[in-house]
Amino acid sequence: MTPDEKIAAVRELERAGVFLLKGAVAQVAEDLHVSEPTVYRYVKQVRRDDALTF
Repeated sequence: MTPDEKIAAVRELERAGVFLLKGAVAQVAEDLHVSEPTVYRYVKQVRRDDALTF
């Protein structure tokens, strides 16, 4: 997966509320083969981008 594809996946998971669950970041990081800080960075980017579009 490209970084853009990973961000798109995180965007869908964020919209579904997955990151409200304990342990979600660790699981997503494992599934996407990235570090937990990278997932947090992607979530931050997705939230920022979504806030700018509304």
